[in-house]
Amino acid sequence: MEYSNCEDFAAVVEHLVGRYHRERAHALRQEDHDLLDGGRPTTPLYSRPEPMIVAVGISLGGMILCHYLCEQNTIASQRLTAAVGVSVPYNVFLGTDNLERPLLNYLLNNHLARCLSRSVEDLSPMLSSSDVWDYKKVIKSKTIREFDSRFTAVQFGFPDVNAYYERASLHDKMHDVTVPYLGLSSQDDPFQPKAGVCMLCCVALCMCILSCVMDRAAIGRSACLRTRGAVPDVTRRPCWISGGGSGGQLGGTPPTAGPDRRQEVPTPPSGGHSLMPLTRHSLMPLTRHS
Repeated sequence: MEYSNCEDFAAVVEHLVGRYHRERAHALRQEDHDLLDGGRPTTPLYSRPEPMIVAVGISLGGMILCHYLCEQNTIASQRLTAAVGVSVPYNVFLGTDNLERPLLNYLLNNHLARCLSRSVEDLSPMLSSSDVWDYKKVIKSKTIREFDSRFTAVQFGFPDVNAYYERASLHDKMHDVTVPYLGLSSQDDPFQPKAGVCMLCCVALCMCILSCVMDRAAIGRSACLRTRGAVPDVTRRPCWISGGGSGGQLGGTPPTAGPDRRQEVPTPPSGGHSLMPLTRHSLMPLTRHS
């Protein structure tokens, strides 16, 4: 699957918005009819002129969601109230490298590659005769990188697997997001190591991209950030809060990324937690449209 293609997702969003408007128009007409019949005025069920839609994407589905937020940011800001990405592989290069590390990660990698190869074998009557790829090599793929190199990249017209991964990666595109976005990532996620998690802040657009990096047990216990102590003064300048663990620590500088697509996010100064931006606009991002 080509995870940078968000056309189908965009069509689903448009369908939901259109359905809301149709049902809202019907509800308003019904209320007008009830008033003419002497009924009591009531508040319409669909009182908002636009629907409140929060999109949630998990893992590879989150990649499709984020590509929609990046590539169609103007339309997305009109259609979506907020978005949430859980365990999104932002940097496919780092994710693929991490999956090839021994021992458990590689075993998982090999299992997934075998599953993908079997899915191709199930369609052998259609795929085995194609001269676009080498069918015998495809079904012998031992890693996801090999499978993508021999099949996925070729299927979708990329010159090689690196071009495919470059197009699918999000770490250098998330600055285009204009919808309030919450990212939840585990620091021991084999598909996306901690170094590949995006942490950006765009104060000019009055929105904030948060990446809460925790272990999987912490994500299971709580899906929100918790801080202890007084609320910091964030009305003058953006500040950064380190999330995860039992509390938060203020200070530090925002992580920067160089031109190298594989460059890792700098290690935070204390606590082993990733730094996340916090501004007065991002404290309650879901109230923007209310």
